[in-house]
Amino acid sequence: MGDTAARKALGLVANFFHALRILHTERPDITLAVGTAQAIPFSLAAFLLHREFWYAESITRMRSPSRTTRLMYRLRFAARIYYFSKELRTAMPQGICMEEHPQ
Repeated sequence: MGDTAARKALGLVANFFHALRILHTERPDITLAVGTAQAIPFSLAAFLLHREFWYAESITRMRSPSRTTRLMYRLRFAARIYYFSKELRTAMPQGICMEEHPQ
């Protein structure tokens, strides 16, 4: 494992403990993460604390989901996954397309 990979892994672990502390202290009804890697530690912390977690893919992703979104979809830690483009439906059939369900 290279220096950069090790640094990323350590950062992920540190971010997980930060997320765990924040969710334990704040006790939110729902945690929402939008399209970035911070979703991974927060989703895991929410899962372990039995808190509901929602994830929204970045509005800039029109043709293919991000790596974070693919991971969130596979892990099924998110109670709901939102995306904005109909073209992402094939990658996330269980997700909610905001283009089709505007609020």
